[in-house]
Amino acid sequence: DSTSLYLLGGHDCSGWRIEKRSRTTGALDTGFDTDGIVVVADPNASVPDYATSLAINATSSSAATAVFTASANASQGACRVEKRNASDGALDSNFGTGGVLTTGNFTCFPVNFVTPARLLLVDGTALYIGGSTGMLGGGGNWVVEKRDAATGALDTNFGVGGVLTIPSTAGLMVTLELDGSTLLMGGSNGAFPRMERRDKLTGN
Repeated sequence: DSTSLYLLGGHDCSGWRIEKRSRTTGALDTGFDTDGIVVVADPNASVPDYATSLAINATSSSAATAVFTASANASQGACRVEKRNASDGALDSNFGTGGVLTTGNFTCFPVNFVTPARLLLVDGTALYIGGSTGMLGGGGNWVVEKRDAATGALDTNFGVGGVLTIPSTAGLMVTLELDGSTLLMGGSNGAFPRMERRDKLTGN
């Protein structure tokens, strides 16, 4: 937002952390959690999860104070998204189940297990979650879900039932950006780079 920075990263190899800091001084905002840092324990004991993306919306009344984070692991077959209050870091119980939702059969896992991806986007009342099935084996399709930013419910006017599936060959989506009325998606299709532009309302 206009006064704060939100930083997302790993925490002691057992989860991840979100820091809220002043844009002016870099000091931690102690109103966020109790010390400026929210630490999230890894919810998956068998295969470590990695936090991959953070998105903030400071313009929409339904998401104005929200910090969204996405995490996943290579074998989970889903992306885990949290919504937190940007003032105090508390989970928003109106979103998903207790502030957390799990996507369908794709993952927003870091590309090549190393490079983080930017696959979470908030646009007004809409939340877009991007990813790939490539890490899970199979076709390697690109996938984008469009959800209500307040509740996490799928927007059935987008794609098929709120889910847009884009066939590719062993492809990985790496970035999801907003450009006016369209979504820009970038990544790979096999050994080659690929970019697509889609209508943000329908996915066409």
